[in-house]
Amino acid sequence: MTTLDHQHRTLAQYCASVSLAPSTAWIPLDGLAAQWGHFGAEATTARALQATSRVFAALAQETSARQTFLIAWRTSQDVDVTDLGHVLDELVQARQSWTDALLSLEFVVMEARGTQISPETVRLLMIEAMEQRMRLSMLLREAEREHLRAYRGVPASHEREEGMRR
Repeated sequence: MTTLDHQHRTLAQYCASVSLAPSTAWIPLDGLAAQWGHFGAEATTARALQATSRVFAALAQETSARQTFLIAWRTSQDVDVTDLGHVLDELVQARQSWTDALLSLEFVVMEARGTQISPETVRLLMIEAMEQRMRLSMLLREAEREHLRAYRGVPASHEREEGMRR
């Protein structure tokens, strides 16, 4: 048996044994979309529109990552590790979009003087953006762990058992 055959067999065994259960950090995004759509509809400055735009980019990137992840999860017998790589790329981009939205919101606060934008509303949106960024960081860690396990060809259950022995 060649090394490549062994690696393929190991990857197949991994895929058969691991349950890529969706994380609870994957959440429905429709509430966020509605919240930010309302803010964007009332935006009167370029920075407020820019923040809204970056949030919708983040939501689109996360939606794409979730769809790719769920496809990999449903077809875990034939999982292609590149799918997990695409999930990671999309999540990194989504997290960066939330960071960009935060920067835009900081400018909104500075420019809010003399406008009808409520500083309290912007503060709450900034908190929401920070929470979403943290949630995406959790998803990134989970996806990175699954990606590494897939490349190692080690079933998740085996890795957990090894960790408990240490």
